[in-house]
Amino acid sequence: MDIVILMGLIGFVVFFFKRFVNVIYLIPIVDIFLRIIDVIKDYITDPEFFAFLDKWFPANIPSIIGKYTSGFVFDIFFWIYIGIYIIFEYYIIKEFFNGKK
Repeated sequence: MDIVILMGLIGFVVFFFKRFVNVIYLIPIVDIFLRIIDVIKDYITDPEFFAFLDKWFPANIPSIIGKYTSGFVFDIFFWIYIGIYIIFEYYIIKEFFNGKK
């Protein structure tokens, strides 16, 4: 289910925003959100809420990739993920130095 949601978000961004940079920004946004939820899960004492978060929110995007692929296919998707983060860093640094002063 989580892969369907992730692919749906990517499709939504591609269809409506039609810019490469928007897809690049989407992946880290989703990944950071999932990592925040994962940290929150560690500090929740209510077992029902923890079970809900644990069932519906994966730890991060590499865990989604690892859940549905393995071996060489996992390596390809993981390196694409790393490439997206490198491009994201480029855009962040570019915006940082070219931002309004």
